[in-house]
Amino acid sequence: MTARRPLAFLLLLVTLLAGCRGPDDRAIQQKRAAAEQQRRQAQQACLQTRRMLPPLLEGFSRSRDRLASVEADAYVPSPAPPPLDPEEQRRLAFYDQEIEQEQYDQAQAAWQERESQRRAVWRRDRAARLDVARRQHAASVAALRRAYPSLLTASDSPRLIAAERERLLACGGVAETPS
Repeated sequence: MTARRPLAFLLLLVTLLAGCRGPDDRAIQQKRAAAEQQRRQAQQACLQTRRMLPPLLEGFSRSRDRLASVEADAYVPSPAPPPLDPEEQRRLAFYDQEIEQEQYDQAQAAWQERESQRRAVWRRDRAARLDVARRQHAASVAALRRAYPSLLTASDSPRLIAAERERLLACGGVAETPS
């Protein structure tokens, strides 16, 4: 029986040691599982960002370019009646000079009236196009800010932060993903 005691003692010691190590192994396994879960979530967030961000960026770029184009649009008047040729006028009789001058003045007045109306229509049309372009751009800015607030500058005329765009597309960290 004395020979069995050391064996029983050894068996008891091994069981106790195995029991003590068990929870540590479980804690390590739980930490590994949690880390793996976080890695998978980050990868899913990355894939979602890579899918959702490009269309938002395209919309922002298109609306910004459209707004700039409408803002830069300038009125181009139609050609005015050509002025009278002084050399030709000298060759004409005084009465004919007066008639040509009168015809020219009438053509000039008619052109100015047409241009005034044409310019007024252009201004109304441009104001409407500018309003639409501004609203579309504001909507694209709002969509980007909702989804990725760190991507745009905080100015009145927001610009993309290129380094942040590259970081989000390269998945350099967990990106804020839309809900």
